[in-house]
Amino acid sequence: MRAIFLTGGPNVGKTTTTPALVRRKVCDYVITPGVWLRGLVARRNLERPTPETDLANYVGNNWSNDVLEPLVLEHVRDHLRLAEARGAQCVIVEGYPRTAGESVFAATYAAELTSAASGVAVVVLDLSDEDTVVRGTQRARAGDDTATSLVHRLNYWRKNAETILAPAKDYVRIVSVASGQSVSMVADAIAALPLSPTAAAPHAAAAEAAEAPPSSFWRASTEVERAVVVQMQLRLAGCSKRRRAFCGSH
Repeated sequence: MRAIFLTGGPNVGKTTTTPALVRRKVCDYVITPGVWLRGLVARRNLERPTPETDLANYVGNNWSNDVLEPLVLEHVRDHLRLAEARGAQCVIVEGYPRTAGESVFAATYAAELTSAASGVAVVVLDLSDEDTVVRGTQRARAGDDTATSLVHRLNYWRKNAETILAPAKDYVRIVSVASGQSVSMVADAIAALPLSPTAAAPHAAAAEAAEAPPSSFWRASTEVERAVVVQMQLRLAGCSKRRRAFCGSH
């Protein structure tokens, strides 16, 4: 199975390009972590928390990479397994990777592939700053209500992109998006990219990433420790000032 991890700065056209890749039969399975997260947070209910809304409340109240990264990782991993079980030929993972830890996973996943017909590309869409602001203003997405906020998000990506993508550098492919370029042309450019061949031995980038010291508790802890902490935090998230029930995690 082949996989395309599609990433880039804000408003470069990731969400718009993905359907075009499906229409061209470049990929036949789509994973959208961002849509999943936004749908999850939309189910928040701090007034009447329930076991069903605990995770949504927790994520909404603790929106940070340390919280999101392990959750998104499991979401992507589960869907990659499901895609393989369904016989998908090519999977596109939209808006991923956005952190160095996610790039580690992309590189490790590529190194684990053994089929000659498999391969991985981390495709980075690159759009000029001016066009990014124009697109963001037209899109009017929450959080992008001003040109200042758009530029701030863009600058953050520009400043950190090299570090974020470093663990998967062997698989990174840059696609420059010109002003006025059609979605079809961008999709065709991605379709023409060679997917990095996989080898029996892990790539150097993946091996180095695996040996690097953990940068957060989530990568240093065991699965049991993480499960205990998440369980405690979920219970805490379900306790609002209006809820009088005592949380066992105290």
